[in-house]
Amino acid sequence: MNAQPKSGVALAARYAIPFVLLLIPLWMAKINTVVPEPYLDEAFHVPQAQAYWAHKWTHWDPKITTPPGLYLWSYVLCAVALFLRGSPTELTPDALRATNVAATAVALPLRLQTLLDRLRRTRNTRPSGAWLSHTVLNICLFPPLFFFSGLYYTDILALLVVIEAYNWDLKRSQGAFAPLQTLVFIVLGLVALAFRQTNIFWVAIFLGGLQVVRRLRLSSKRCESSGFADVAKAGWMNELYDPFVSEATIADYFKTAVSLVLVAVNNLGSVVSSAVPYLIILAGFGGFVLWNDGVVLGHKEFHTAGLHLPQMLYIWPYFVFFSWPLLLSPVVNLVLPKSLLPKFLDFGFPKKQKGFPKLLTALVVLPVMLAVVHFNTIVHPFTLADNRHYVFYVFRILLRTHPAVKYAAVVVYFLCAWMVISAFGFSTVPAVPQLMRVPQTQPVPVPQEGQKLDQKKVERRKTKKAAPKPEPKPEPIPFESFARLQEHIAQRQKQHQGAPQVSFVLVWLAATTLSLITAPLVEPRYFIIPWVMWRLHLPPQPTPVVHRQRARDAAEELNAKVATNMALFLETYWFLVINAVTGYIFLYCGFEWPQEPGRVQRFMWTKLSNSDSNPPSSGTHSDNNHPILASLHRSITPPSLSRATAPPPHPTSPRPQAQHQANSNHKNTKNNEKKKTVPSPIQLTHIRDLPQTTTHNLSTIQLHDLLGSPLIRECWQFNYLFDVDFLMSQFDEDVRQGTEGSIIVIHTANMIPGDWTNMTQAVWRSPLLPLSTSTSSQPHGEMGPGGKFKRDFLSYLRAYGPSKTGKLVEQLEKYDFGAVRAALVASVPSKLKVGEYDERKTRWGWLGLRDVLRSVPVASEGKGEGRPHIVTQISSVATLGQTPKWLQETFFTSLAPKDETKPNYSIIFPTPDEIRRSLNGYASGGSIHMKLQSAAQQKQLQYLRPYLCRWAGEESTDRDAGRRRAAPHIKTYIRYANEEMDRIDWAMVTSANLSTQAWGAAVNANGEVRGCSWEIGVVVWPDLLGAGNEGAQDEDVKGGEKSTVMAPCFRTDMPDAAAAAAVDADTVIGFRMPYDLPLTRYTADDTPWCATASHSEPDWLGQTWEG
Repeated sequence: MNAQPKSGVALAARYAIPFVLLLIPLWMAKINTVVPEPYLDEAFHVPQAQAYWAHKWTHWDPKITTPPGLYLWSYVLCAVALFLRGSPTELTPDALRATNVAATAVALPLRLQTLLDRLRRTRNTRPSGAWLSHTVLNICLFPPLFFFSGLYYTDILALLVVIEAYNWDLKRSQGAFAPLQTLVFIVLGLVALAFRQTNIFWVAIFLGGLQVVRRLRLSSKRCESSGFADVAKAGWMNELYDPFVSEATIADYFKTAVSLVLVAVNNLGSVVSSAVPYLIILAGFGGFVLWNDGVVLGHKEFHTAGLHLPQMLYIWPYFVFFSWPLLLSPVVNLVLPKSLLPKFLDFGFPKKQKGFPKLLTALVVLPVMLAVVHFNTIVHPFTLADNRHYVFYVFRILLRTHPAVKYAAVVVYFLCAWMVISAFGFSTVPAVPQLMRVPQTQPVPVPQEGQKLDQKKVERRKTKKAAPKPEPKPEPIPFESFARLQEHIAQRQKQHQGAPQVSFVLVWLAATTLSLITAPLVEPRYFIIPWVMWRLHLPPQPTPVVHRQRARDAAEELNAKVATNMALFLETYWFLVINAVTGYIFLYCGFEWPQEPGRVQRFMWTKLSNSDSNPPSSGTHSDNNHPILASLHRSITPPSLSRATAPPPHPTSPRPQAQHQANSNHKNTKNNEKKKTVPSPIQLTHIRDLPQTTTHNLSTIQLHDLLGSPLIRECWQFNYLFDVDFLMSQFDEDVRQGTEGSIIVIHTANMIPGDWTNMTQAVWRSPLLPLSTSTSSQPHGEMGPGGKFKRDFLSYLRAYGPSKTGKLVEQLEKYDFGAVRAALVASVPSKLKVGEYDERKTRWGWLGLRDVLRSVPVASEGKGEGRPHIVTQISSVATLGQTPKWLQETFFTSLAPKDETKPNYSIIFPTPDEIRRSLNGYASGGSIHMKLQSAAQQKQLQYLRPYLCRWAGEESTDRDAGRRRAAPHIKTYIRYANEEMDRIDWAMVTSANLSTQAWGAAVNANGEVRGCSWEIGVVVWPDLLGAGNEGAQDEDVKGGEKSTVMAPCFRTDMPDAAAAAAVDADTVIGFRMPYDLPLTRYTADDTPWCATASHSEPDWLGQTWEG
């Protein structure tokens, strides 16, 4: 029978809890209405689950870092639903979110209730079970948990399986030898790792540590000593020192740790036998790590463990923020004297427990915290670049206000930690028995001397038998013994209530620390399991002293229960308020980033990055237009259809889109069956405002495609203009410490939003450069291959000086550049002697360009080709002199250093009319410069005019690059093999405009060439790219010597099928054109755009230009 009568109010409260849990499916329904498409990380979990539903068990997105437990859970639930009711046949985001809701609203509360019953040793059929159920409800309403219950994330299932493993661990530990329960626990422990790798710390370290402590308590005696030396000595005598948290000081934590170690050594066999199940789980995890060659599944070489100790500081304000309703009243009891406490708040804590942390505790802990803050604070750069998550505001507003704020925050960390750990001791027990003296009986009075007695009474007494002597009275219990008895009773009461001891706190802290300090980002989700374990092991709320007397009626009993559990109600209301506010903000307070107009950004608890957050299709498959990408801790989404057909691939592999086009070309062109086609070595940037229904942005690239990869550990930027906020927003948030490769990117854009939205730019990327396996330096090799590129690139970096780039040079020297297929042409502020040529040294500017082009084979040499044509396309022309001497005799000569046939030359530069019609109108002209006002500048224009061509070209051209309205900031120098411009001998993309500052002046009287600016670019040519190119689409080529040509390609990175078929070559390499062909010469009325002149004619936006 139940020991307590049933309370109608308590039972009603208990049965009302499932109705409150209905808020979880309602939350999911609201998300499905407002955000029906997969959002951020969902966009990658959903396709992976859909692949499993289609029985594509070998499909795995290489960017997913966690195991597939979430997807298998969804598969099982949806398969059961399909069998029972015929749906779902396809896994939509709604259906997958519903599987998460099933875990949160049904499975998690049930398993939490069972776990709490075991921990509190309370039958849930008693009225007191209602209060445990209320605790379960509050855990399910915990805001980070509740928020992700309506989305398709791994956090709910990762917690659920840990809770179930804990249940079975307690179940097997409370009875005798239970092999079946132990086997089930081991299986659950391994299953927990299928949801998240960090669960190893909870199913093996946390649960294993608690099991070892339980075994040590059974195998040892209780240590009565408290001195450090006595505790250590008692440990060797198999006495365990493990006080309750409510009675412990900071010294007791060190004493307990020492005692646990010593007692464990004395009981080593018992400890090992009790730890066998956990060792099996650890061995399984270790086997997985060895098999997988790393902890994470995807990008394992880029996800190595780091050290982020401040995580163990941030966790305490996190706990206090969410759980202050549980902490407020007990903490008030600790810090206020009894005389100032209202009766309804007086919990009767003993004097030893009251007060602020002791001075010794502060002197030990605060210096450690300060050292951690000073030496190990990691304010991740992307934490301060993404304003969609709440941690952004904590760090940017609080910790970035003043350099001293992060040190002042240590006091907050310390006090919060004291409150959170002290909460384990916020328990009271009924009054223990008190020693009472029983009054002694009075002795029979003795007659006084001389008193006469009645003779009859005397005779009567003589005739009676003598009364037996009374038994001796027991000695009273000594006060010392009775005090020990009282203490023992109090200890047993606390044990019955589940009051935590110091050993539990040590184990919990160890598991929490291991699970947090390896993460470089501060994520609210990372703290969920530590908080849940803390919440589960909090003792029952203290009962105010005024309510501890036996209740006279039901109303008084109810008042006592409500007073005791008022903190639970306050916690519920607090969680509901947070969930309502954060849910409303997520659903209805979306905003746009200036660099991503039209895309709704939403506030979330977790740190999620991607600025390009359009998710892929939610169908069960994806075509070539939407390759599936995925990421657990971030959102690295592929481009939408309006932007491109495919995201840029890894630099070491061919682009999927290019492969698809090449295959189509093979299918549609019979004459092309034996050709290789290679994608362009450069890419154009995405133009935001071009028509999205056309092919203008096919195969283009955005800045986030370059910087948003989680592979980046370190990024060095060399540029002219920087918008730091814009730049930082392009990075992925979860960049890990440690990498095994490097990538070099050379492009033509400044790091400002305008250059990456509606201006034409170009990007060249190296392959992934692996760490070199050779300790010796690489040979320089011939011009073009990686050894020469490495030499020139490191020389360029060294020119900045060892204080600026010395570290970078040391790092890059360790990498293998052998896969690079380009020649570097750069400029640095310098003076070079023309006659002092040394092929082992790098030369800059036009001298370096001439050296490169001398070794490049050109088609016109001995092959009867027509006259070549060299086209210079730039965004600025500086002062070159009043005569064409430098242009013709220095620069043009360096472009054609060995030609017998003089090439034609052209210079592409936009006119004012082209700027007016560009997407940004006159605003585009702010980055394009050619001065025309002075007499010297007019003379320069006269000799430049014969070379000048328009940027936009003719409207009717069939070779349309799709960039007429995207004003040029790109700089290209291309040599075409003939007048038809259908073959390219070499091409260069560079930051260098047409100026003596960029390329170097003419040779002076001292035989020197002086350069004044920093520039960098790459030159590519057919034979270099065709040799061993992994991106080539190859049919069997049999017989004969292979030849390679480079052809212009328009609106795509692959050569046109018909053009490739017409070329007599085995390999055709594309080069993405930024401008139309054929070229359109300036008319007599055309003039170059001049940004310093005023333009009164309105542009298409209605604006004028003041100059």
